[in-house]
Amino acid sequence: MHHQVPFRIENRTVAGRQTATRTLELDSRPWSMVDAVSLSQSGQVVDSLGQPSLVEASFDVATIDGGLSLRSHGVTVWLGRVRLPIPRFIRPMIVLHERFDAEAARQRVDLTVDIPILGQIYQYRGSFKYRIEKAK
Repeated sequence: MHHQVPFRIENRTVAGRQTATRTLELDSRPWSMVDAVSLSQSGQVVDSLGQPSLVEASFDVATIDGGLSLRSHGVTVWLGRVRLPIPRFIRPMIVLHERFDAEAARQRVDLTVDIPILGQIYQYRGSFKYRIEKAK
């Protein structure tokens, strides 16, 4: 468990996909996570984690209280070239709520990952200020 972890997010649009590299400055060393968000052919929001993609999650999207809300409805694992959908009874449920808090001038994020039977296996809750920088 970590608190007050400095991080940097670099967003880019590449080939119609919004890619993000999140670099966390952990005690031992920096750690980066890469993901890419795109629309599937059926119009679903899909987030691919890893480079190359190891896990994909498809989401239902809504706005709640002026913020973005994502709830997964499908998760797929890639084993080489084999696409393996996770069955519902063991499928992780990923829920993200994100909104801008104008009073605090901060972005607020609440992300949870729950697995049936096991319960919550991951949570990120926090806020941050952001700025847009031109690419170097």
